Amino acid sequence: MKYEDDADSIDLYYFDESGFTGVPEIPSAWLDEEEQLLIPSGKTSRINVLANVSKKFIISFS
Repeated sequence: MKYEDDADSIDLYYFDESGFTGVPEIPSAWLDEEEQLLIPSGKTSRINVLANVSKKFIISFS
């Protein structure tokens, strides 16, 4: 399909999904061994995201 997309025979799109919450699965941070850091987290609802991407039509958000 990539070759057909490059030849403009088809429009190839990629789909991906992910979910986010305010509670990290594994709270962590980079520290020296003797340092301690508390990472605040809270309970939030889950946000699910679906992405539709094409190599030809890339839109950037800032």
